[in-house]
Amino acid sequence: MNNWLSVFMILFFTYARETELISIGSSLSIIQESDWKFFQVQGLNTSSLFLSVTVAFDQPQNAALAARSGSVPTIWNGKIQANYVDYDSWYLGSSIHNLIIHPEKYNETALYIGIYSPTGASSYTLSTSQSAEHPCPNDCSGQGTCNFGKCYCKGNFIGKDCSFKSTRLFTNKSVFITLKPKQRKFVTFYHDETDVEIEFKSFDTNITIYTMPSHGFDTLLPSAYEYKSKISGFHAFYTVDSGSNWYFGLNNENLKSTNVIVTVKLKEFQVYDIMMIIYCLAGAVAVIITAIVACIIWNPRIFPGDYPEWSLDLKLINKNFPKKLYSETHSTFEIFTCPICLVNFSPNDYVRELHCGHIYHDNCIDLWFKDNTYCCLCKKDCKHIEKAVISNTQSSSGSEELEVQVMVEPHNGGNHSVVQGGI
Repeated sequence: MNNWLSVFMILFFTYARETELISIGSSLSIIQESDWKFFQVQGLNTSSLFLSVTVAFDQPQNAALAARSGSVPTIWNGKIQANYVDYDSWYLGSSIHNLIIHPEKYNETALYIGIYSPTGASSYTLSTSQSAEHPCPNDCSGQGTCNFGKCYCKGNFIGKDCSFKSTRLFTNKSVFITLKPKQRKFVTFYHDETDVEIEFKSFDTNITIYTMPSHGFDTLLPSAYEYKSKISGFHAFYTVDSGSNWYFGLNNENLKSTNVIVTVKLKEFQVYDIMMIIYCLAGAVAVIITAIVACIIWNPRIFPGDYPEWSLDLKLINKNFPKKLYSETHSTFEIFTCPICLVNFSPNDYVRELHCGHIYHDNCIDLWFKDNTYCCLCKKDCKHIEKAVISNTQSSSGSEELEVQVMVEPHNGGNHSVVQGGI
């Protein structure tokens, strides 16, 4: 529905309203009595020539100069629908409005010029011209250098044609600005320090403040579309982040002169800022303590001799799996290589033979048992192995010693013993 409505509005503005013709290199004297006046440009040379459109009002005018290819400019949802709009001149109410249009914007399509005058009564001269080089608006007003159609302003001059002088703000300093009736002035703040707060103070409340760069073509000034607020209760505050440059437009809407005091000061810490810092520090300390405790619990090498449940005590290792020469082993497995270091055994190597029959170099398996309690090949538990000597008294031959290996394994919440050895 909205799309059809947009098409209808474009067709209405294009065909229902009177559109005059203007040729390249010519000028027209116009008396405008309605809010919009449209012109179609004829005789355009589409061979990569830049088009310059200039409107010279008889007196400073709060009007907008716009250009659009394919259809006339319109206002939709409070904004001008066009390819180019001279926002700077509109905001300042200048007498000279100018657009520099790239050839890609009108190549092989009809180009329409629109002059929007909210008052509905204005007189001006409209002129057009083309050039091969990309010109700068108003030749940068002699206050900047032109480079591919963009003005680089000198000193405190700003705007797309460097025609507006601003007052520069500095941290911890105040400036006193006098505004005549209906006058607009600019202040700029180039900031690379910590966050600051800019205060606007005036005894007249009918002062409008425009902030942020506009969306206009090659302009740094706040336009009439940008965010604005009025000084309320004789004060207005703005917080400016570090590393950002800000432009403020001050508009006196009173019928008398007024003064505005602008002060830049470092942002003071509020109570919530201090509490936030305390919370952050407390959180950081808690994280560090938690990390230290976790390292102590989960890393058995931090404190030598401390063997948690998932490691084997060296005394228990020596008791259950004493060191012996490889030549003295009697494993049922044909093991010729250490499974950990993958080095072949030699007869004089010291090894440990586990209860499961697997053989390792003593140093290799000792290091393994620092973090594990099972055989690394068959995964049999090596922690709950106990040596026991069971005395079996016989009536005729005295006592006979029976040595067995008993492995205690958890089973359904309890323990049960499995005999691994024999007489």
